[in-house]
Amino acid sequence: MSDTPRVPPVEPPYDPDTEAMLRRWMPPGADMEPLALFRTLAVHDDLAARMRPLGAGILGHGRIEARDREILIRARVRAGGREYEWGVHVVAFGRPLGLTEDQIAADRARHGR
Repeated sequence: MSDTPRVPPVEPPYDPDTEAMLRRWMPPGADMEPLALFRTLAVHDDLAARMRPLGAGILGHGRIEARDREILIRARVRAGGREYEWGVHVVAFGRPLGLTEDQIAADRARHGR
């Protein structure tokens, strides 16, 4: 199996429209490169435009506090062995919402990682 993605993500430098779109997909104030998932969606403007409302609806429906949502997501994706998704939610969402290093370490220990 090749490590080369079938659909390579866009790479910097981004054109201004792509840069703006990618920043909207990241958490407010994120000081990291946009996620590979988002950069891959950016390859197809129409698809990316349709995915953002879906993602926003899933993450921002308001039925559960954002911090609690991230705890639940982390536990679920970690249990399923989805390292990339787990890391995304720790770095991009969990820490800014106040999850501590102790909580992250405890999560790793619970899942044997």
